[in-house]
This record gives sequence, structure tokens and C-alpha cells, in this order.
Amino acid sequence: MRVPLQTTGCVVVALLVMTTLSAAADSPQGVSPGGIDRIARTQGTCPTFSWQATPGAVGYEIVVYRIDDAMRVGLDDDFMLSDDDRVTYLYVPAGVTGWTPDLDECFQSGEDYVWFVRARRIRPGGEVVPGGWSQGRFFATPAEPSPTEIARAVQVLRRYLARDG
Repeated sequence: MRVPLQTTGCVVVALLVMTTLSAAADSPQGVSPGGIDRIARTQGTCPTFSWQATPGAVGYEIVVYRIDDAMRVGLDDDFMLSDDDRVTYLYVPAGVTGWTPDLDECFQSGEDYVWFVRARRIRPGGEVVPGGWSQGRFFATPAEPSPTEIARAVQVLRRYLARDG
């Protein structure tokens, strides 16, 4: 299982291969996009992220990291991610179990990523605390433009040509 860990001072993520599943007991499970043991290709650069609800959650944190060639070689090996690798971090309120980036927040074409989600809960004293991170899910965005992106580009060119003759 791959689990991001937070350290004091700055966020450093270690992907650990663990032989037990005990850490995932209070963690939401990511559903899509991606695979846990392979890099799954998305249809476009703005995939919808979804996860299973966690009982008692008051919200969720989602983090996405770009992974490089060295990390791609062995997805089952330990490797480190840093703030420099992070491309997205967001918080969503309780009841939400999915998120799609706005068009200006889409991911780069032809890149590989891993994402995690974790629930926030309220302790008996009222303190909001994060739970454990989900298992990482790996995905790749297509290098070529999608049919929708090509159609949009053609529309823009037609408008431009019609306006400027």
C-alpha cells in the first residue's frame, strides 16, 4: 500500500509498500482515475476524481503529484515525492465524493500522475484532524489532443478566419 506521510516543516510524501492493510481502515478509497498497481490512461486532461465516502468525515483533502521516469519504473518500489512534484491540493466539504478540475486547472498532456485522498474528522474535543491517506492511484494524460479539443480548436479557427477574412 502506498501512503503519503506528512513531516514537520514541509510536506514530504513517501510511498511505502506495506504488507498489511490496517492503515486503510479509516481512509477513503480512491475510485478513479487511475490504477493502484499500474498507470491507467485518462480520456482527457481534466479527469473526474472520485472516492468512497468515509463515515464521520467533515471534509476531504485531495493531492495530486506529477511522477517522473524514475518513479514510473517500479510502482511497487518506495520513492519520495516533494512539494516540487505536487500539482494540485484542495479541500472539499463533507458529502462530496468527486471533483473535476476547471478547464484552467487541467493537467498537462502526456504526463503521469499519482493522487491521494484523506478524510478530516472531528475529535470528541472539537478538533478537526486529518485521517490516513488513501492508497495512491496512478494515471496518465494523453499526449495527443482529444477529439473535443480538436473540435474546439477548429471552431476557434473558423471564428478567427470568418472575422478577419
